[in-house]
Amino acid sequence: MIQEKAAPTDEPLASGRVVAVDRAASRITLEYRPIPALFLEGGTRIFHVDDPTSLKGLGPGDKVRFEVERDGRSYTIVRLVNSN
Repeated sequence: MIQEKAAPTDEPLASGRVVAVDRAASRITLEYRPIPALFLEGGTRIFHVDDPTSLKGLGPGDKVRFEVERDGRSYTIVRLVNSN
């Protein structure tokens, strides 16, 4: 019997720098490095944030690491870590 390997549970996080934070709309603008798994070239993009409390204490210039999921044409950050 062949046993399948489980997918890694802790995918590597993408990295970026905060350009702007919109707490009221649960959005963050990030300048980020390429994310090959999602076919995203590096650049600047506004992301919706799944958990608005993760935006607390973040401001322009902060370095972050994040996990993003794609839903059709939109991208949502599901994990956000301040890496300053």
